[in-house]
Amino acid sequence: MKMGENPQASSASFTLHGAGVSGGIAIGHAHLVSTARLEVGHYEVPPEDVESEVERFDAALAALAKLIADKFGEGE
Repeated sequence: MKMGENPQASSASFTLHGAGVSGGIAIGHAHLVSTARLEVGHYEVPPEDVESEVERFDAALAALAKLIADKFGEGE
C-alpha cells in the first residue's frame, strides 16, 4: 500500500444533487461527512414525566454553562 492510500476507500460512483458553485465536471477524491453522530432518538414523554424531564434538561444546561465557564472563563 502506498503512503496516503486509504484501505477503506471504495471506488463507488455516486451523484450529488444541489446548487453548484460553478458549472462543469469534477474529478477527484470526495470526502463524505456524515451527520449521523448528531442524530438523536425521538420519543414521547408521558405527561406524568414532563416536569422531571424539564428539570433534567435544566440541570444539563446548567452543567454545560459551568463547563463552558470553567473552560473558557466568564466574560472573556
